[in-house]
Amino acid sequence: MRREADQDEVAAAVEFVGFPRRRVRFVQIGQAAGPTISLAAATLRTSGLELTGPGNVSPEVVSDALKQTWGWIADGTLHVDINRVSQNDVAQAWERGVAGARTVIVP
Repeated sequence: MRREADQDEVAAAVEFVGFPRRRVRFVQIGQAAGPTISLAAATLRTSGLELTGPGNVSPEVVSDALKQTWGWIADGTLHVDINRVSQNDVAQAWERGVAGARTVIVP
């Protein structure tokens, strides 16, 4: 007889296996901190960290996309709720979370 797992059982399984509770998306745009990074594969598998970058995109495509995005912002087509968090308050913000808003760490 099959039954559905309840939320507590799922949470316990996630905790046991070591999967992350939250995803963290890191978008790499430039290389001011250096051109390379050393990171163990196991860290990525169990952290919830997503690393992304622009890939092989021409500067013209990036420029056109930015112009279009700023146009959408200017005319109100694109709106993002932002939760600004001081870098000194990151731990509290991580625990609190803000539904529906993008958390941005500021100096």
